[in-house]
Amino acid sequence: MRKLVLFLLFVCCCQFNSLFAFSVEQIVNPKTSCANCYVANQDGILSNNTVNTLNLLLDSLNQRTGIEVAVVAIEGEETTSARDLSMELFDAWKIGKKGEDNGIIVILTKTSREVFIRTGYGVEGILTDALSTRIVNNYMIPYFKEGKWDEGFLSGVSQIVRTLEKSYENNSKSYENKTKNYFIFSLFYLIISLIYF
Repeated sequence: MRKLVLFLLFVCCCQFNSLFAFSVEQIVNPKTSCANCYVANQDGILSNNTVNTLNLLLDSLNQRTGIEVAVVAIEGEETTSARDLSMELFDAWKIGKKGEDNGIIVILTKTSREVFIRTGYGVEGILTDALSTRIVNNYMIPYFKEGKWDEGFLSGVSQIVRTLEKSYENNSKSYENKTKNYFIFSLFYLIISLIYF
């Protein structure tokens, strides 16, 4: 009888805790607000001006490169893992274009004091794990330690955007050069063909 009572008590405790456990479903996908929204800020950690600035910055990046970056700033709980939560959100929100896996998520869990940048396979060659860690440590955490959440996100996300746009521009120039070379080669081949044949 005593074992049964202890077991029932344990089950009740588990059920009680699950009611208040933090889950990915509690985070509102910014895309439900508007197509050009990229920032989840339901706990009001970031100011409206910062949210608007980030949305404009990330929408411009998306329009130019097709890369989608989601920003999440939440209170969470002491046991909330930014790394684990980023993976769940990546799957739940389908960040990035289908088939290209070119999404990125930047997440802060304020209560557990964790920051993490997760990248899809399509962009991890540009924004590597090592580079992501440097961005977090050098451009975000120094501000976060002082409670400057706006400045930290603006600094970190701006660095991410600069990195992605620089890579995109370099690839575009490389493509243009290849196209020019191909055109010149084709023209040269045509001239030679006309002369000899």
